[in-house]
Amino acid sequence: MLPSPERRLLSPQSTLPQAVKMVRQLVWQRATASRRLAPKCLSPQQLFARRGLATEASAARMPPYPKIVRNLEQVRKVLGSSRALTLAEKILYAHLDNAEESLLTGTNNGKDIRGKANLKLKPDRVAMQDASAQMALLQFMSCGLPSTAVPASIHCDHMIVGERGADTDLPASIEGNREVFDFLESAAKRYGIEFWPPGAGIIHQSVLENYAAPGLMMLGTDSHTPNAGGLGAIAIGVGGADAVDALVDAPWELKAPRILGVRLEGKLSGWASPKDIILHLAGKLTVRGGTGYVIEYHGPGVETLSCTGMATCCNMGAEVGATTSVFPFSPSMVPYLQATHRGHVAQAAAEIAASGPKNLLRADDGAEYDQVITIDLSTLEPHVNGPFTPDLSVRLSDFANTVRENKWPETLGAGLIGSCTNSSYEDMTRAEDLVKQASAAGLKPKADFFITPGSEQIRATLDRDQTLSSFSEAGGTVLANACGPCIGQWKRTDGVAKGEDNAIFTSYNRNFPGRNDGNRRTMNFLASPEIVTALAYSGSTTFNPMIDTLKTPSGEDFKFRPPQGSDLPSAGFADGNPAFQPSAGVPDASVEVIVSPTSERLALLEPFAPFPEGELSGLKVLYKVKGQCTTDTISAAGPWLKYKGHLPNISANTLIGAVNAATGETNVAYDDAGNKHSIPDLAARWKADGIEWLVVAEDNYGEGSAREHAALQPRYLGGRIIVAKSFARIHETNLKKQGVVPLTFADKADYDRIDACDQVDTVGLYETLQSGGQGSIQLQVTKKNGEKLTIPVNHTLSKDHGHTSDFYTGDKLDKKKLYTSLGIGGVRVYGSPSRTPFSLKMPETVRPAFADRPRPLLSYGAPFPTAAAHRVVDTLGASKIYIICSGSLARNTDALDRLVAALGPGKVAGRRIGMQSHTLWSEVLEIVHDARRVEADLLLTLGAGSLTDGAKVVALALANNVQTASDLATLATGPDQRADIHAPTIPIISIPTSLSAGEYSNFAGATDDTTRRKHSFQASTRGPQLVILDPDLATTTPPSIWLSTGIRAVDHCVETLCATTGATESTDAHAMHALELLVPGLLRCRHDPAGHDRDARLQCQLGAVNAMAALTGGLSVELGASHGIGHQLGPLGVGHGETSCILLPAVCKFNAKHGANREQQERVREFLVRNAEVARVLRDRGVDASTADLGDVLDAVIRELGMPRSLKEVGVGRDALDELAANSLHDRWCKTNPVPLTEKGQVLEILEMVVD
Repeated sequence: MLPSPERRLLSPQSTLPQAVKMVRQLVWQRATASRRLAPKCLSPQQLFARRGLATEASAARMPPYPKIVRNLEQVRKVLGSSRALTLAEKILYAHLDNAEESLLTGTNNGKDIRGKANLKLKPDRVAMQDASAQMALLQFMSCGLPSTAVPASIHCDHMIVGERGADTDLPASIEGNREVFDFLESAAKRYGIEFWPPGAGIIHQSVLENYAAPGLMMLGTDSHTPNAGGLGAIAIGVGGADAVDALVDAPWELKAPRILGVRLEGKLSGWASPKDIILHLAGKLTVRGGTGYVIEYHGPGVETLSCTGMATCCNMGAEVGATTSVFPFSPSMVPYLQATHRGHVAQAAAEIAASGPKNLLRADDGAEYDQVITIDLSTLEPHVNGPFTPDLSVRLSDFANTVRENKWPETLGAGLIGSCTNSSYEDMTRAEDLVKQASAAGLKPKADFFITPGSEQIRATLDRDQTLSSFSEAGGTVLANACGPCIGQWKRTDGVAKGEDNAIFTSYNRNFPGRNDGNRRTMNFLASPEIVTALAYSGSTTFNPMIDTLKTPSGEDFKFRPPQGSDLPSAGFADGNPAFQPSAGVPDASVEVIVSPTSERLALLEPFAPFPEGELSGLKVLYKVKGQCTTDTISAAGPWLKYKGHLPNISANTLIGAVNAATGETNVAYDDAGNKHSIPDLAARWKADGIEWLVVAEDNYGEGSAREHAALQPRYLGGRIIVAKSFARIHETNLKKQGVVPLTFADKADYDRIDACDQVDTVGLYETLQSGGQGSIQLQVTKKNGEKLTIPVNHTLSKDHGHTSDFYTGDKLDKKKLYTSLGIGGVRVYGSPSRTPFSLKMPETVRPAFADRPRPLLSYGAPFPTAAAHRVVDTLGASKIYIICSGSLARNTDALDRLVAALGPGKVAGRRIGMQSHTLWSEVLEIVHDARRVEADLLLTLGAGSLTDGAKVVALALANNVQTASDLATLATGPDQRADIHAPTIPIISIPTSLSAGEYSNFAGATDDTTRRKHSFQASTRGPQLVILDPDLATTTPPSIWLSTGIRAVDHCVETLCATTGATESTDAHAMHALELLVPGLLRCRHDPAGHDRDARLQCQLGAVNAMAALTGGLSVELGASHGIGHQLGPLGVGHGETSCILLPAVCKFNAKHGANREQQERVREFLVRNAEVARVLRDRGVDASTADLGDVLDAVIRELGMPRSLKEVGVGRDALDELAANSLHDRWCKTNPVPLTEKGQVLEILEMVVD
C-alpha cells in the first residue's frame, strides 16, 4: 500500500470551508424540500452559478477530438494505411501513449496484436462512485499532486439505502454517511474533481447524460462503466489503483482485447426491448464467454435502437466478462447529445463521422472480428435470466414451464425497475404505458413495486411529465436517484425471512445469491422494465403478458397491449433541483481533506510489507472455495459499504459468502487442529502468527463488480496467492495491483489435489518476476500427511509487475513526485538475472545430423557463440554474415550481442530482427533485397523455425534473382512452378531455440500475404549446412513455444508412423526413438520452469533431430492433415507448435473413425503408454490406459504440458472454419492424409472436434 500523504488532518470539530458548507446545505435542502421545486424558483444567484458551472464544464466534457484523430493517423502509419480496423481498435489505439511501442512489441511487427500486445493507454476521463472512490482517493492523495491529470468525477450513489421512498431514505442515508460524504466532497474540491452529491443520480446514468461521447475513452471504478458505450465511447471498469494510474497521468495497461462482433439485423417490435438483446446474448456467451473481448455491435439493426437502449446492451456486457462494449456512431446519438445540452459535441462527432469511410467513429470496411454473433431483432422475444446467475437465459414463452420444472417460487414478492441499466426516459415511459393500461382497468400491482430513477434529470423530467405520479398512484414506491436495491442497499419490509425461498423480478443487471437483500435464497430474475412491471400486476412468476390475461375487479379478462414509450421527452429534459448539480472541477488548495484518526469509516493507508526477494514459501491454504465466488462473495456490499474507506474494518467481511469445498458450509474455515472459525477470523489469526496464506477456487473467480476491496482485503490479512481454475478480468488485474499473485491451474483437475491447510511453496515465481513475466511457475504442495505434490500453474504477470515503478514524474511541479505500485511491484529487480552459461559435461560434438546424408552438420557441447565463430571461419570461410534473429531474443536477452561479439569486428554485414510466424513473403523479400545490397555470403539464423524457413526461401530467391512476390510465386511447389530453378549457393547456419526442426529439411514453407495461403518451396531448396544446439540458449525460449514446438516434433513422428505411404523400418525406428526422447523430455521441461535441467532440453533437441531423420528418410514419407490443416492456421496468428497441439489428437481420431491406420495408431499408443512418465500422466488425469486410443493419450500429454487444445484458446472462432476448410483442400498434406481430405465437410468434421 501507499505511504501516508503529508498533510494536516482535521478533527471532527474542524470547520469546513464555506464553499463546502454551501454545497452540503443545498444537498440537505434537496433531501428535505418539496420534490416539485421548479427552475423558476431559483434565486438569481443560483441561476448565475449554474450558468457559470455549465460554461466551465462544457470545455472539459468535449472529447479532445483533434488529438484523438491525430493519434489515429499515427496509428495508421505504424500499422499501414490499408489495415482495416474495428471501431474498438480505433478508439483504443488512438489513446495509446506510444503507438509503436504498444503495437509492434511482441506482436510480429503489428500483425498479431489482439490477445498479445500490452496496450499502454492514456484515457480521457475517470469516473468514480462513492464506495470505490474512497480507496482510490486515499491512494491518489499519497502522490502529493495538486490536481488530477485528467478530468474526473465522483458520484454518490452506492451508499443510499432504499426502503420507504426518496423523501425519507435520502436524508437518513446522508446523515448516516456524513463523514464519508464530507471526505469525498472535500477531496474533490481540493483536487479539482467534479462532485455529484447524494441524490444526484447513479454514476452510469450521470456519465451518459454529461460525459460520454463518441470516440471518448474513459475509466470508471465500477464494472458497469461500459454503459457509456451506448454513446460510442470505450468505457472500461477498473479498480481504484488502475483509476489512479490515469489520475496521475501514468499509462494504464490493458492486454489488447479480441473483438467479438455482434451483428444486429431487423427491428425490435412488440414486447421485445434492448434489454432482451443482452439477456439473449448473455445466455449464448455465459458469464465467461466475453472475457478478453470487446463486444462491438454493428449491422443495420443498430440504427433502429435508441441511444439509451444501446447503453443498456453495453451496461450488461460486464455480465459476460467483456472488457467493454461499444456501438458505432448512429443517428440516435445526435438528438440525445442535443437533448442533454451537448449540441457542440454532437456537431463535432457528426463532422468526424462524415469525414470519410475510415473515420474514427465506425469500423473500417472489411474489418475482421475474432467472433461474430448475429441477432435478428425482428424475431427476438423477451427473455428472463436467472436465478443466481445472469447467464441462465430463458425465453419468456418458455419461462412458466421452466419455473414449474425447477420448482421455483410461483409467487412474485416484488418487482423493481430502474437502476443504471434501465432507468432511461424510454424505459420508464414504456413501463408507465402498462401502468396506465392496468389502472384504466382498475388493477393494482399484486407484488411490491419499486421504481428507481437513474438521475435527478430523469426524476425531474418524469415528475414534470406525470410519469412518477402514475407509478405512485398505482401503489409504486419511488426510491432515491441511487443504486439502492440493485447493490444490496434495500431494507425489505415485506416480512421475508432470511433463508426463505422467494422470487423477485428486476430490471437490474446482476442477480448473484444474496446480492439484493442479503438473503441467499432470494431468486432474482432479470428482465426488461416492461416485463417486470407486467408481472408485478400479476403477482406470479409464471405470467406471460404476451398471451395471458388478468381478472379485473369486475371479473373481466384484461390483456396488456405491447408497451409504447418515447426515446426522448418531447418537452426536453428538466433541469431538476440545482442542489444536485456537481461542484466545478477546479482545484482549490485551501480546502483541507477530512480524515479523523479515530474514524471507524476512514483510515489512511499504511504500506504493505515489500514482496520478498525470493520465492513465497511456507504458505498455507486458508480456504478451498466451492463453486461461484463473486466479488460480492469476497467483499460483501450492503451494510458493509460504510467501511469502504477503512481497510482494517471492512476486512472483517473477507470471503464470508464463500462455500467450503470440503464441508459445504458457508464462511466456516478449519485450522490444523480442526477448530472452527469464520474465514476472516482464521485469516487474522494466521496473520498475527506470521503465517501467509492462499485461497484455492474454481472458475471465474472474482466475477461481478470492479471492487478492488476484494483484492485489498486478502492482501491486508496476509493473503499472497489466489489459485483458481480461471479469473474474471477486472479482479485478476486488481489482485496484481494489490500484491496478490493470481495463478490458474494448468490442469483444472489439479483443483482436486489441493486442500485447506496444505502447505505451499512456489517454484519459479521469483525468476518469472525478475525476467519480466517470462517463465513458468509451479506450486510445491505438502499435504497434512506429508505427501508432496507438484502442481503446474499459469500466470499473466508481465514486466510491469517485476519492479517498483516511478509512475509519475511531475517535472512541471519543480519536484519529482513518486507514485509507487501497491502490488507485486514491491519486488525490486534491477536488470536481468545473472545466468552462468551452461556447459555440457562433454567436448563439442560435430557430426552429420543423419547417418545417411552428409548435411546438415550437427554441433552441440560448446556455447553457441563459440561454435558459430569457429565454424564460420574454419568451415565456411564467410566474411559478410547476414543474421536473422528472433525479435524477442534480441529484445529480452544478450544472445545476439554475444554472437556478434564472438564473430568479431566487421563480420556482420546486416541483420534482420524478427519475423512473423509462418514466414510472410513480404518479409522474405525485404531480407532478399537487404542481403543482396550488402553482398552477404552467409545467412545465420538465431531463433525459432520460421526464421529457418525464411532463410531457406531467401537463399532460393537470391539464387534465382527474385525481385517481386510474383517472382517468388514461380518458385513455389505447384503447377505454376518454374522448370529452371537454380539451387541456392549461399550457405546457412541455424541456431534454433525451438523444436520445430525445420533446420534439418530441404523443405520450406512461406505464406502469401495476399491470399493468406502457405506455399511449399522444395525443388532445389537446400537447408542449413550447420545446426548448432545449445540447451543453455534454449532456456530463454518461452515455455509455451518450447513445449508446443516439441509437440510439433511429436507430430512429425506420429504422422510418419501412421503414414500409409513412404515409411520404412528405418523411418519407423527413428520415429520411435524420437518419441522415446521427446515425450518424457518435454514432461521434464514442463516441471522445470527455472531451466535447471539442461539435459532434458538437449534430450528434446536430439529427439527433434531423430523426428526429422524419420520424416526425411525412406521413400519420402507423406504427412497428414495435422500438418495440412495446420498450415492454414498460420496466417491467423497460430504458431506451428500450437497447430499440432490442437489438431494432432483430432486427426488421429478422425482417421481411426474412418477406418485408416488403426493398426499403426495402436502400435504408437502401446509404445507411449509403456513409458513411465506417460503412464503417470494418464493415471493422474484419470485416463484408463487400457481403453484410451492414441488420440486420448496424446490429448492427456498435451494437456499436461499446459498447451492449447482448442481453436478458441488461440483466438480462432467458428466464423473462420469455412475458410480454413476450403484452404486446407489445396494443401498437399491433406491430400496425402491416410483418409484423403477431398471434401470440405471432412475438414469441418475435424475442426468441429477442436473449435471449442
